[in-house]
Amino acid sequence: MKTKVLHLFFVFVLSLLFTQPVYAKGGQPPRCDKTIVGSNGEIYCVVVFEEVMSTQSPANTLNADATLASGCNWRVNGEDIYNMYGALLARYQQRVDWCYNGSIITSVSHVHTPTVYAPGWRYNGLIGDSHWGGVNQASFRAYSQASFCLVGGVCLQYWYPWVDQTVYGTGSSSGSTGS
Repeated sequence: MKTKVLHLFFVFVLSLLFTQPVYAKGGQPPRCDKTIVGSNGEIYCVVVFEEVMSTQSPANTLNADATLASGCNWRVNGEDIYNMYGALLARYQQRVDWCYNGSIITSVSHVHTPTVYAPGWRYNGLIGDSHWGGVNQASFRAYSQASFCLVGGVCLQYWYPWVDQTVYGTGSSSGSTGS
């Protein structure tokens, strides 16, 4: 017990010394989409983000329903976790890139990116990674879940973010995250 407390104190001091606050745009602390209470009562702020970008060429034409007939898009969904002082500790995100012809997907790829920013935090690997559909199909769905922990000799606090995304041959998409 004494060793665990000493490790926790050491990790806490290191995180204060070496982690600079990384704030959201505008220099403000992040807006918490939800909070997590740690095993020792510490509070973590989780921020959800998403970005969708079209990389279509100007030569694309519109269908009768005013949707693009073909093109390529990418979508990113993920979560950031901050400590109670506003320092960014870790990020998990998944990106899907796909091209489509108006009804089916013509190419698709996806990648998940775990990033650790603070000393004491560790990425433990994926605990879930599945996908369905794909090229020559009407849709592609990718789901992944990662495991992170605050280390103090052993894992003292866990974080399990997940991302679920679906993209379509029409060019539309949806995505959600959680932990």
